[in-house]
Amino acid sequence: MFKIPDGFLDLSPEKAEVFYFIKQKLKDIFTIFGFSPIITSSVEYIETFKLSGEKEDFFFNYIDPYDGKPACFRYDFTPQIARFIKNRDLSKTYKIYYDGSVLRNEKVLKGRMREIFQAGVELINFSGMEGDIYLVILIKKIIDELKLKESKIFLNDVNIFNNLIKGLEDETYKNLKSNLINRDIEQIKSIISNTALDKKRKDFLINLPFFCGDIKLIDELQNKYDFPEIRDCWDNL
Repeated sequence: MFKIPDGFLDLSPEKAEVFYFIKQKLKDIFTIFGFSPIITSSVEYIETFKLSGEKEDFFFNYIDPYDGKPACFRYDFTPQIARFIKNRDLSKTYKIYYDGSVLRNEKVLKGRMREIFQAGVELINFSGMEGDIYLVILIKKIIDELKLKESKIFLNDVNIFNNLIKGLEDETYKNLKSNLINRDIEQIKSIISNTALDKKRKDFLINLPFFCGDIKLIDELQNKYDFPEIRDCWDNL
């Protein structure tokens, strides 16, 4: 019997029908909301993803036989779109949607895949809360159209993290960000212990991956961690 590697799967005709139904539904909604499609390459030079702070260990990497440079299969769409926009008119606004597979060479846990199908949107050069509100309305539309039950929308503000760690070396920033995304608490503690951040900030960052709740939690955190540089972030949330 022929098998495929752990973390990958085939879709039967029945499941593939559902898959393509959802894919088309998302495409229709994205189009209604004014987003245009983009198709990015399935491979990138490793440096593109490393700039986003991701760990190289998680890449499906290889040496490009054409030019000998380190490359990898697509790990995430956002760095690719950033690379695409950077090579064009940076002053323009963009409303882009994408879909496709990403490959992540992470430890295989029960039920966790290494090939993940993603679909999403990016608003480029949209400032203020209007863009955030627009995306929440979009997500609500998707939930309603697909009749998803017991759905929750989680909101955060990356400026909370960015404003609290200003002054850290670039490499430390990237490592800390990557481990926060992956919720690797031991690594977070290790990285933070070697910084000059005060005790209260260290405590906040170590516990940041666990902060999840409603407006009551925001009020509690605002009272406990009343850092001046993130007061506007709390208010926005």
